[in-house]
Amino acid sequence: MPQVTGICKVYVNGSLYRTLEGAKINVGGYERTPVVGHSYYGTTQKLVPATVTFDIAHMADTDLVELGAIEDATLRFECDTGQTYMVANASWAKPSELTGGDGKATGELVGEPAIKE
Repeated sequence: MPQVTGICKVYVNGSLYRTLEGAKINVGGYERTPVVGHSYYGTTQKLVPATVTFDIAHMADTDLVELGAIEDATLRFECDTGQTYMVANASWAKPSELTGGDGKATGELVGEPAIKE
C-alpha cells in the first residue's frame, strides 16, 4: 500500500526550518477563467505564484525580523513520500506572528510556480 504524505520539511537557501505539523504548499501555475458570451469562447489565464505556509517552533535563536527580510531565496518543500518541490525567487510574504504559550511563529513565502525535482 502506498505511503500517505505525513511529514513535510521546508528548506530555505539550504537551511532546514523547524516546521511544525501542517506545512502547506500551493504549487502555483496558471489560473484559468472562462470567457463566455452567447457561447463558450475559451479561457484567459493569469500566473499564480507558489505559496508555502507553515508554523515554525519559535526558540531563542529564531529571528523573526531576519526571516521577514528574506528575498530571492530558493525554497525546497520535501515530503516524506519522496516528492520534492522547488520554488525559485521566493520571498517572505508578510510579517510573522508569534503566539506565546505554544511557541509557534507563522511563515509564508511566495515565489515562482513550483517545479517537481
